[in-house]
Amino acid sequence: MEGVIMLRWAYLVTAYIIIGLVVYFAGGKGFQPPPCCESLDTGHGGAHSNAVVNNRGWDGLLECRMIHEQADAVKPGLNEPFIDPAFGTTVLRVSDVSAEKGSSRFSHATPFNADNSYMLIQTPGSEWLLLDVPGFKTKKYVRDSSGSPLTGDVEPYWHPLDPNFLYYLRDNKFWVYDVAIGQSKVLHTFDDYIRVTGTVKGKLSREGSRIALLGFDKLSGLPSEVFIYNIREDKAGLRLKTSFAPEGISWVTVTPGGDYCIIGWGQAGFGQGQGTELYNTEMEPVRRLIDTVRPGELAYDTDNTQVYVVSGIDSAKWQNTNCILRVSIPSGQTVPVQTLECCYKVGLSGLALERKGWILVSTFRGKEQKCGRGCEDGWKLYQDEVYILKLDGTGTTRRVAHHRANYKSYEEPFITTNQDMSYVVWNSNWGGDGGHDVYIADLTREVRKQ
Repeated sequence: MEGVIMLRWAYLVTAYIIIGLVVYFAGGKGFQPPPCCESLDTGHGGAHSNAVVNNRGWDGLLECRMIHEQADAVKPGLNEPFIDPAFGTTVLRVSDVSAEKGSSRFSHATPFNADNSYMLIQTPGSEWLLLDVPGFKTKKYVRDSSGSPLTGDVEPYWHPLDPNFLYYLRDNKFWVYDVAIGQSKVLHTFDDYIRVTGTVKGKLSREGSRIALLGFDKLSGLPSEVFIYNIREDKAGLRLKTSFAPEGISWVTVTPGGDYCIIGWGQAGFGQGQGTELYNTEMEPVRRLIDTVRPGELAYDTDNTQVYVVSGIDSAKWQNTNCILRVSIPSGQTVPVQTLECCYKVGLSGLALERKGWILVSTFRGKEQKCGRGCEDGWKLYQDEVYILKLDGTGTTRRVAHHRANYKSYEEPFITTNQDMSYVVWNSNWGGDGGHDVYIADLTREVRKQ
């Protein structure tokens, strides 16, 4: 009898091992490491997955539409938790510009890697630095191919699925840095250009395989062509020459699905090479999304429709109304989502693709808005705030924090977030005249009711 029981246990254990191996190797088929990286430890694709949505702090965020004036508060110490007096969220200062002159910055494209284990910031000395998450204390430099700290405006992009891969651009080369082994390697050299850029608003596609690039001519040194580079296949797509645009080009990006390219031209308007236009992957025009060139953000609606979210403040079509617009891709159907005080400069971040139907918003008291009114007559609704906006047009918001960036400064908060919006990031000089530090609202922590 004992022998029969042992035999049954052996069969059961063997079955579990076989099932586990099938699941493990099947999961690995969804991810392919980038080309030319045989010497890098890419790991197994099955070990990587989308970010897990964290609702701990999210569920406690204030949802009211009341005016909450900013209360005076002492600038928090480095990594010392600060409770926002108005909204009860936990805010951390994770950089220290008092130790170095200048301002600390973060990667606007993708500050957090796929599993939220690292955050990428740039020091006042221009070095790119990795902070551990959630501690934000342990630091290590991103290294270039010589082993030196990576510096300068290299446009870093975290791979959205693999937490070890960080892409960046330098001159006419596309690089990958492997965090696990601390090595950089060239993936592709674009020999037709003296330089390539993903531009200030460029993003990777959702699965990390495509990026829209702008190439600079070798002879003139000027922007000349836009194309989509397929990282997985190591192949540049069809090129769109930009010489027909009257004022050149401002920015480009690929959509999250990798199926369209959006171009912000150098001049607002309704003519060819003006406003913000949608192109397919063969660089054929699809439609104009808006007549302005102010960069917007890409997000998913609740029905998985890709949407372009942008301010209408400069739009002749929308009569310079300071409204946030949701533009469906590819149909171009446009719906006003929220209207704000005319004196606000509006910041947007659509990086939280796990939070479908929501977008991150900041307001910043600005000057020279086309509507011509200011914020002199008392504190306004959503003034100098970072908050989360539902894209369904109901005006539903979740309030995060006052960013405390001084409106007299030349810098805005420049908000950003991670894939599930559990960390909300911005720059602030805390109302002073000095350099800007990096602040984080940690929404993995419970919100304290005010």
